[in-house]
Amino acid sequence: MLTRLQLMQAHALVAAFIILAAVMFMTTGAFYAWGVKGTHINEVYEVQLKEPMQHDLSKLTALAEL
Repeated sequence: MLTRLQLMQAHALVAAFIILAAVMFMTTGAFYAWGVKGTHINEVYEVQLKEPMQHDLSKLTALAEL
């Protein structure tokens, strides 16, 4: 049988997660009702390489930072 302390701890944990989920649904629902909806843009970038890609992390990092 659960003690009062265990029941209170379980209630606090469940309530913490339920409140977070409820706030998330209220926030996203409000955005959706106001017409704020997510979008995405597909863009293609072509990168001209001077040499084939190497398996060296430092060279790949430098290429990504360009």
